[in-house]
Amino acid sequence: MLPRSCGVILLLIFHALGVPVVPKKKPSEEVLKKELGEADFQELHRQLASERLEMVKKYVHLKPEERTEYAKKVKEEFLKRAQHETVYEPGSQPQLQEVWRDEDLMDDDSYSPNMLFKKHDLNNDQFLDSHEINALIEHEIEKIYPANETGHEPLRNMEMRRMRSALLERMDHNHDGKVSLAEFLSPMQDYDDDDEWMPLEDLQDAPDFEKKTDDKYVLDYAKQQLELHPEDHDLEEAMHVLNGVKGIPDPSHNPPDSAKSYFDMKPSSGGGAAVQNPPPVAPVTAPNADQTPQKPS
Repeated sequence: MLPRSCGVILLLIFHALGVPVVPKKKPSEEVLKKELGEADFQELHRQLASERLEMVKKYVHLKPEERTEYAKKVKEEFLKRAQHETVYEPGSQPQLQEVWRDEDLMDDDSYSPNMLFKKHDLNNDQFLDSHEINALIEHEIEKIYPANETGHEPLRNMEMRRMRSALLERMDHNHDGKVSLAEFLSPMQDYDDDDEWMPLEDLQDAPDFEKKTDDKYVLDYAKQQLELHPEDHDLEEAMHVLNGVKGIPDPSHNPPDSAKSYFDMKPSSGGGAAVQNPPPVAPVTAPNADQTPQKPS
């Protein structure tokens, strides 16, 4: 297997040459909600939306000549982020064989699901409970969120709960929250997938700052933040970017007190550049009292 750094370099080369890279299939919203549960599902989208909004706010705060370089850097960072070892579906044969080989240090040729179960049934009660299941899938988690890297604990914990839920969905036939030896050994012919798993961190594509986002969660979150912080001018400009408004101004030429509110910007009929509301008409001054009005000719 190639080192992770080699994979990153290859992807960056493909990207520079315009070679398309086929992405892994993303889980549907229904599947993701089932794996995560409602609370984690909403928290996930809040975190991803917050991350995206901060990127856009940084983008609009830069000078025009700096924005292109920043957009390129962000795209490369997303490519690097996705370059981890292949993550396997929890409970799939490739995932279990990898645990057998890499964690239990056993030969591939001697793989035995029965022995694997017994090695990980730490209290010998003939069941894998939630803690033992977590230990069984820890190897997959490490591929995405190494234990020696900090700052991603919420997503790491969420991914662990999601993987455990997926394994139970696959194996826990009587829905008691545990996996018996019989359930662990039962054939699973109804799973006809490629056994690859898309981590939560890979769900979000690199942002295109030149196009309107189609992510409703990002738009809703940004609108909510703008209502809470109407004085945040970077946030106002970020809303323009998210809505596909062209011609974002150079911040160095626009002092904060001259910034237009997001709610004062209207998209043109063609969906392109924004049209500002016309400036107010100057009031007509009344003639001085000592001036004699002229008669119309």
